[in-house]
Amino acid sequence: MLIATFTSLGRVIVIGQPSTAFATLAPAVIRHAELNPDVPIFVPVHPRIATTISFPRSIGEPLGTGFIDAEAIGKTDGANAKTSAAVKGEYVIDFEQGDAFFTVQPTARSELLNLNVPFEGATIVFYFYPVENPLSALASLILQDKLPSGSNAGMAHGESAQRAEIGSPTGINPTTRAMAAADLPLPTKTGSAKNHFVSDQNGRTDPTAVAGIQKTDTLPPSHFLPATPARLDGFLRKLRMVHAAQLGPELDELSKALKVSVAVSTAESASDTSLAHPVNDSGLYQLVLLRAVREPVLDAVGFVVLMRNTSDQALVFDPRTFCARCGVARYTAQVIDAPAALKPRETLAAYFAIVGAGDGRPGFLQADNDWRISVALVSPRVAPGESLTAETRAASKAEASR
Repeated sequence: MLIATFTSLGRVIVIGQPSTAFATLAPAVIRHAELNPDVPIFVPVHPRIATTISFPRSIGEPLGTGFIDAEAIGKTDGANAKTSAAVKGEYVIDFEQGDAFFTVQPTARSELLNLNVPFEGATIVFYFYPVENPLSALASLILQDKLPSGSNAGMAHGESAQRAEIGSPTGINPTTRAMAAADLPLPTKTGSAKNHFVSDQNGRTDPTAVAGIQKTDTLPPSHFLPATPARLDGFLRKLRMVHAAQLGPELDELSKALKVSVAVSTAESASDTSLAHPVNDSGLYQLVLLRAVREPVLDAVGFVVLMRNTSDQALVFDPRTFCARCGVARYTAQVIDAPAALKPRETLAAYFAIVGAGDGRPGFLQADNDWRISVALVSPRVAPGESLTAETRAASKAEASR
């Protein structure tokens, strides 16, 4: 029987063809790998084997051409669906939103295809390729956060032994060992590269193997948690608590207890100049930013805003359009708790939060930026820059009476 080997080829993780030295051992169909968005992962698959890829936390929807949703196949006749998938040479993928894993199974005509998986602001790239022997295919790949260099903390005993077996000189043949040692030359600080070539056992020079260059593939551990609906709802509760706290020691102690950072605007405290332009006056209404709150574990910034109707008629808003501007950047709210209507001269509180850079990438935005808050007014319809004059009020009232 065969056993798959796990070999690092430069900047590529390959989980693939075994050494003949392992021909008498049981196949290792369950493997472990470290997460690294800079390193694509090659996974051997077979039509008779379902391959499950597991992450430490929930992932985004996998994206790739040539992958068929298993649920869509289940809604059609089984034989016809499988025949259709085989003709197209595609893979069947099973994934549900919020899961920390997905399962892939190739058809008889499947070829090498890649799949991109969003994970905490990064993209993990997989290449699936078919193999002839089912025992050479992977049944389960367990991905883990990258550990600090030289650290085995948190590994189970069996996993530690498996890693040692994979990385030991007896676990790979000489050719594989030379490939694992190969590394592309990297520029030095001056922009040049020192090409100290490495020779193989036959004395031949390998121009892709460079010695004397030290580098690390270790990424700093991510301290962010996925901004799930439940966590964002919890952040809204924190915003309400921050709003209720009195300025001074009470707010300071609360922010420490909640592990958030709070910036207070000049609308609340003239001595606080971190939020120097808190009022957005649109003529009909004002948006007054009171406090901005950064939640570091979600990479999110929340806002406590007063919505003040300065007119003598009811106003209707679209809370989904709440956004915060900083410089030329515009960030749309990801979670909102705000009134959709204000009575004449009424003032109510609104809470909303933005997450990351707004496009799935980390934003690292601080609470004390020069934020400008806006929201769309639905009724009455007033042209941009138009003030609510007596004529405008009369026209609005006449339109409302019709």
